[in-house]
Amino acid sequence: MQSETHNLTIARLVVIEGMGQGAIFPLFDRQVLIGRLSNSDLPLDDSSVSRLHARLFYRDGCYFIEDLGSRAGTLVNGQPISGHRVLGHGDEIQIGSVRLRYQH
Repeated sequence: MQSETHNLTIARLVVIEGMGQGAIFPLFDRQVLIGRLSNSDLPLDDSSVSRLHARLFYRDGCYFIEDLGSRAGTLVNGQPISGHRVLGHGDEIQIGSVRLRYQH
């Protein structure tokens, strides 16, 4: 019997503009807190980013993003989000002056 090889695709965020440009953050956890705090799951050292700015969470096979009441808000593909929003491959997320691309 021949064994099958499965391609496991890990979702990730890639910094495409701003502090840390080019950095890649694999999303292994069911929840990822994004903010300026150094103990954030994804810390962004940028004064335009709130201490706890946004949260990614995994549910029903998809990652969602929600703003955590940040001062500047969170944009997905140039549009402000309210509540939570599912992320699709290639979506661009703006958090302060940092832009990230979601890939899966």
